[in-house]
Amino acid sequence: MRGIVFRDRASVVIIDYFKVGLIKRIREGTDYFVFPGGGIENGETPEDGAKREALEELGLHS
Repeated sequence: MRGIVFRDRASVVIIDYFKVGLIKRIREGTDYFVFPGGGIENGETPEDGAKREALEELGLHS
């Protein structure tokens, strides 16, 4: 696929007492939910990226 750049991503799945942590997003008037996460930065391991995203998006420390 020419012109499309794929980026490595890290996400976290948080389950606590049968509840799952999700982030609510709204795009073009439609609500949807995603797992916390984002792109992995240069030189970062997937695990480190997941930890950073959990801190940035949820304020959670490992």
